[in-house]
Amino acid sequence: DDDDDDRRASGHYHAKWPVPVSADAFYRVRVTVAGYDLGFADLHSVSSGKDLKKVGTDNFIARKDGQTLQVKFRVLQGIFPLMIAKVSGDEQEGAAGATLANPLVVRVTDASGYPAEGVQLSFVPGSGSGSTTPQGGVTASDGSASSSWTLGTSAGSQVVTVSLSDATANSVSFTAMALAGWYGEWRGVLSGAAFSIQIWNAGGQMVAAAEFTGRARESLRVLGEADGPPRTLYFYRAQDNALIGFVRDAAGRVTIEYWESGCARSVTPVFVSATVPSTDPGAVYTDVIAPDFLGTWSGTISGSSFTVSVNASGGVTTAQGNFGLGSEQFIVLGFASGPPRALNLFRPQDKAGMTLFNNSAGQPTLEYWENSCARSSPLVQQ
Repeated sequence: DDDDDDRRASGHYHAKWPVPVSADAFYRVRVTVAGYDLGFADLHSVSSGKDLKKVGTDNFIARKDGQTLQVKFRVLQGIFPLMIAKVSGDEQEGAAGATLANPLVVRVTDASGYPAEGVQLSFVPGSGSGSTTPQGGVTASDGSASSSWTLGTSAGSQVVTVSLSDATANSVSFTAMALAGWYGEWRGVLSGAAFSIQIWNAGGQMVAAAEFTGRARESLRVLGEADGPPRTLYFYRAQDNALIGFVRDAAGRVTIEYWESGCARSVTPVFVSATVPSTDPGAVYTDVIAPDFLGTWSGTISGSSFTVSVNASGGVTTAQGNFGLGSEQFIVLGFASGPPRALNLFRPQDKAGMTLFNNSAGQPTLEYWENSCARSSPLVQQ
């Protein structure tokens, strides 16, 4: 009859076994837990049948109350089968290449459910599944161990397997979904002002919002992603008529480029969490009329001639252009009264931002912003 209350601090257990003892007989008492043999003792009854002694020794063991035999066993370290279980950190989502918000936590116990301290284990990412820190370690007094997980740079399901150094013990696997490189909350400081930009999936559509110091949470218009290199995701911030580009290099590093009225700024953001406040502030983007930009304009960028036409009809401003690939429709983003006066456009075909400027002297120019490269051209009205 196993009795957990009879466990000794020294590591000994007592197995209480009522036995009818025959004279001059041999017995083997075996201890098993969860199908694992933990130890045994061979006993020999004396001729009277009243007492027993351990075989090969002079150690006599008297029966208690004439019917219960107490045999002491020592369970050696490493004999208990160790079990590993996940505690937290499974099935997270995060941006590809970013560190997940929560660490991977496991707990190791012996077959009786007691915490196993000082057990060596490893956190090994699968192919393309990034890295863990630390990749190996030992369990604490409560049997727990943890590691942070930085996802691989490719979108899709990724896995980390946690195994014990004991080859007979089981292992557990954590999975995570690496989103398409952008989803989550990003924070940084731009021109001395702290900001947070949140990107999430709403019904299959990418949605974004921003919070800048001193400003209410505002919606960002998602313009599109350029494959690059480098890969660039474009947004438009209507409140200050600014283009925002999330730029990811070949190593997966992300920078934010902010282009406002001809002034470009760059900052390295910190990925905070894959969980974002997914309520769209619901900003309304309205068409704008920019009278001094109406008409057809021509210029030259990187040795190639282009034309841009801006039209207004029924209170709606539209824009088209030709950069040598045929006529293209542009997205009219917004108008800034300046100085300088500026009309922001977006070219979906190559995910490029354009701004038509008109300075105080009435000299129009076009600035073209594509994959972190800015080009400029004087404009001539046709």
